Amino acid sequence: MHEKQNTKLPLKEPKVESKETENSCNLKNLLPEPVYTRLLESNTGLHLKSPQELTEMAMIYYDEVALPKLVSDFGSLELSPVDGRTLTDFMHTRGLRMCSLGQVVKLSEKLSHVQSLCIHEMIVRAFKHVVRAVIAAVSDTGDLSILIAATLNMLLGLPDSGVSHSAIRVHFLVWRWLEVFLRKRYKWELTTSNYNDIRKYAILRGLCHKVGIELAPRDFDMDSNFPYDKSDIISLVPVHKQVACSSADARQLLESSKMALDKGFGKINCSLWSLSSDDCWSLQSFSCCSLSYWRP
Repeated sequence: MHEKQNTKLPLKEPKVESKETENSCNLKNLLPEPVYTRLLESNTGLHLKSPQELTEMAMIYYDEVALPKLVSDFGSLELSPVDGRTLTDFMHTRGLRMCSLGQVVKLSEKLSHVQSLCIHEMIVRAFKHVVRAVIAAVSDTGDLSILIAATLNMLLGLPDSGVSHSAIRVHFLVWRWLEVFLRKRYKWELTTSNYNDIRKYAILRGLCHKVGIELAPRDFDMDSNFPYDKSDIISLVPVHKQVACSSADARQLLESSKMALDKGFGKINCSLWSLSSDDCWSLQSFSCCSLSYWRP
């Protein structure tokens, strides 16, 4: 009797998915179906990348393409920020983070006005946290005006010699806060020459706009120890980031003035600015942008 030979049925080896297929499946599970479909139909091959690879590619694009392109447009007057608000709008429109202001300063070596705007905006944002912390710590609303005025005096007034920085007229605690905050938040080293060139009225305007402080309309002596009094603080108004005035007419006038400048029609550009200033006087950001494109 012949021994029965045990025959083993061939087992199917599990199908080994390639790395790209695995990445594609992972992205399909992570992304909503319409988003993944749009990514697949873009024919860029990005759907075959892992989330880690996509993150690294996005960071490289951000640092090597997006930020230099922004600075290039500043230099060509394609974009022309006139204050911290328009600078913020331009960066947010392109999906750029405000914590990249330090990088923008480094890339704008030949654009001193852009560097000045960025440094002012960084200082305003640093002071904003101080003022908000003071307001949040107030238990009696009757003391708000006194404490806000005292905070502004400390931030923007001239301190006594005993508490002043050795090289510049600023409170040493204020200088220390600016140094640490700008270094950690914006990767920017603030120097005494940078601070000596700041315009305190521009800092005050940006600070009031971000915090919602309404000040009395008068000239403040920025070279005094106490330029602000409690009577200068009229009120606090609510601030919402997403609420901003916009006008299609003012925007159209701005674009027309830019086209007139490109064609060399300075007088027409000035007339367009005057029209936008008269008809849309409440929308000063658009009018100021238009004015900045023509300098006699």
